[in-house]
Amino acid sequence: MIYKLQRFIPILFFCLTPVIWGATNYVSFSGSHTPPFTSWADAATDIQSAIDVASNGDTVLVTNGTYSTKGVAVYGTMTNRITITKPITVRSVNGPDFTVIEGQGPLGSNAVRCAYVTNGAALIGFTLTNGYTQNSLNDQEGGGGAWCETNALLSNCFIIGNRCRSFGGGVYQGILKEALLIIRGNGVARRITLLLRIV
Repeated sequence: MIYKLQRFIPILFFCLTPVIWGATNYVSFSGSHTPPFTSWADAATDIQSAIDVASNGDTVLVTNGTYSTKGVAVYGTMTNRITITKPITVRSVNGPDFTVIEGQGPLGSNAVRCAYVTNGAALIGFTLTNGYTQNSLNDQEGGGGAWCETNALLSNCFIIGNRCRSFGGGVYQGILKEALLIIRGNGVARRITLLLRIV
């Protein structure tokens, strides 16, 4: 009897251990922009601010709109409209038809890429459009729509009308999940080299 009880103790412990979910940070143009953006009423009015206060494992939930302000550089001076540098999920509420991340052209020093996504992070349900890159240095001239590290995920996204000097007009590297994935009308000024996985 003692032996049988010992076998079930780990199972009982596992069942009673609380599951800890990440927090949710909200983004809406109608929010009051009150950190840490933990309700729709207090929502950030730009995506980057919500990303900045998120912790590993959190979700940034974004409602409808075209997000075309803010910008953060990761490599050199290449600005990204949003920069995800930790393993979090940035997800839209209603999908890419209603939620847009917009960069800025033309190619050159004032260009803005739509998104940088690090390993372990996910960007889900957005249109990435009008993203551009700089004209020099490898880390700054690829992925007009998104520069992804090798194990970054893009899913349910429309990647349309972006441009770079080289290394993928729409997306460079990363994992692309096919559901609702549309890549169209992106351009490369110099050459095409895509290092990405479609699953």
